[in-house]
Amino acid sequence: MVFAAPNYLFRLISPTLHLLNSRSVDIRQGARKIIIQLARVLGPGHMRFFVQEMHQTMTKGYQVHVMMFTVHSLVAAFEEDMKTGDIDSCLKDLLGVRSHLFTLPYAASLF
Repeated sequence: MVFAAPNYLFRLISPTLHLLNSRSVDIRQGARKIIIQLARVLGPGHMRFFVQEMHQTMTKGYQVHVMMFTVHSLVAAFEEDMKTGDIDSCLKDLLGVRSHLFTLPYAASLF
């Protein structure tokens, strides 16, 4: 069910996503809980917006790790309710986030 225009979503979700950039673990955990609750209310059809926003704003250092963990938390939150095709629209974005794992400087030493 899509009921909010992307412009309103941006105004609602963007400030919360920016809290994930905080160095404080408590602030990031609180922001992640809010993001997951918002995503569950909006449904899996809006997951693409969350993933795109995080992918664009969280690009360096620890932010990449926080982004990957938050995306994992979003997918896990929808695991029970997801139906076939629910996240097809954001599959490319999810794969883009996953590609960060293999471009990290220490990733070569893991394999």
